[in-house]
Amino acid sequence: MEELAAWHNGREGLEQMLIFVRRNPQGGLCEVEIRTVEGSKLQELLSTADALALAGQIRTAAKGRWERIPTAMSPADDAPSYA
Repeated sequence: MEELAAWHNGREGLEQMLIFVRRNPQGGLCEVEIRTVEGSKLQELLSTADALALAGQIRTAAKGRWERIPTAMSPADDAPSYA
């Protein structure tokens, strides 16, 4: 899986949340992973656009000041925002 985008909500402890969007290079579908202190949840496989839209919806609904985590695929300086 290649990581397309990742965000964190800037919180610590029980309120910490991370979101990752990864694409399977062979099938082209993406997974959205939501990671909290309680564990990790993977969403169903989605198209790239739908996965990025879902990540945006999650960030909008969740607490915190969301910041992009630099990835090999999308350096922080020129990464588009999907929120």
